[in-house]
Amino acid sequence: MNLGVAAHINAASPGGPRYRSDLTDRQRHSAANGIWLCQIHAKEVDNDEAVFPEHLLRVWKQLAETDAAQELNSAFLQPARAAALRLEHLRRPDYNSPAQRYEDRLVIRVTIRGTVPVRGYFLEVRVPKGLVEQPQNYAHFSRSRSTDDYDFFFRSNGPKEVLYPDHEQDLFTCTVVSSTANPGGLPIRVRFVPEGLPPSESSLTYTPSA
Repeated sequence: MNLGVAAHINAASPGGPRYRSDLTDRQRHSAANGIWLCQIHAKEVDNDEAVFPEHLLRVWKQLAETDAAQELNSAFLQPARAAALRLEHLRRPDYNSPAQRYEDRLVIRVTIRGTVPVRGYFLEVRVPKGLVEQPQNYAHFSRSRSTDDYDFFFRSNGPKEVLYPDHEQDLFTCTVVSSTANPGGLPIRVRFVPEGLPPSESSLTYTPSA
């Protein structure tokens, strides 16, 4: 029985996926540069470096190690809650609402706690179907991860983007629409996963502005 494949996060040789010239040979072959993946993803992460950057693989590894430690009930040390999420829906002041239709702006803000900047993260947003009109027009929309009940949005940070402690930053905005046919009331769910730190989750039950 084959349970997985050991893979490099940063390639061991020049020209390989996510190769970093600043690492020593010892660092490239250390356990810290390894990740255990299934057969399918072990191949995919090396075939598409743009979709699977270094920071995303390190987040996956951290989540897997944290989940495993919790299942084993070990004394695995975790930092304090890494981030505070704030979800708001704001009435657009310039919007003249037709009868029985309401349009607001969903804003997801994050504040990093502690003293260490976050240099890698991803954000998952699940919005009930129908609240976002034409979700495919948003850059972070993921058709493959959307369901019959939810539209799924995924964002990871750019290579030079850093989140600094105690600085509130908007990570995601979109327009949400409700009407008598779709009055809202279902939860919008958000999950923020910073590299090397515990994830933060939050939800907001959307109701239209009066």
